[in-house]
Amino acid sequence: MIADVAMDAYPPADLLPAHVAELVAARDAALEALNDFEDKHESLLRDDWAVQAEAADTLAAVDAVRAGKDPFAGASALTKAREERPRVLAVHQMLTADLRRAEHAARKAVQRIAGELEAQVRPELEAAAARAEAAYRAFLDAQGAFGAVGAQILALRAWANSDMADWHEGSASPRRADGASLIADNPLAALREVLTSFDAEVVPDPVVTVQRTDGETFTMRRSQARALVGTEIRKGQRLVIIGDDETGGDDGDA
Repeated sequence: MIADVAMDAYPPADLLPAHVAELVAARDAALEALNDFEDKHESLLRDDWAVQAEAADTLAAVDAVRAGKDPFAGASALTKAREERPRVLAVHQMLTADLRRAEHAARKAVQRIAGELEAQVRPELEAAAARAEAAYRAFLDAQGAFGAVGAQILALRAWANSDMADWHEGSASPRRADGASLIADNPLAALREVLTSFDAEVVPDPVVTVQRTDGETFTMRRSQARALVGTEIRKGQRLVIIGDDETGGDDGDA
């Protein structure tokens, strides 16, 4: 809207007394009339109306010359705009004043009965609160279930890595797969952050049993054992992996 008119958004007509609803409807009609007029005469209501009209004249003259016609024939857009703009402004001012009066009347009427409407709206507040509470409880239940499944996956990963773990049933707080603290500052973003953390590639590094050439056995992480197999860890001593479910053992250079 080009006109500067402060307006309120009022309750629906079925909530208002009939006489107040009529005043609000009159305001809406005045607004529609002003908007329709502004849409129709937008070019003349703009601050740069003259610049736009001159540009139209320039373009028309160039097109006429290129077409071999008289560039001075026909009506000038600038002349037409200068003739029509005072009348457009007058009507616009009248419609703007009509809207301001209608808005003032509607606002005053609503203000007089606003206190009486609260009793009609209050039950919906109670109902909305009940719906919000139910939705929040459902969210907490779903969040707890999400956290529990995440805990189960972390337990499986721990066992695959030869670590101790507990299988979790029921509800749990969601936590990142890498154990890092959550960065997200709202619950929905936190759920997405946790879920994304489980997408990172996981390469288990379980504990395996190794044996030295002298027969002594001990355990170490698979990655460490594989790095040492085939090397002389001590003068005359080499390692052999004798307990690795994945490889079935790695003799190295015993």
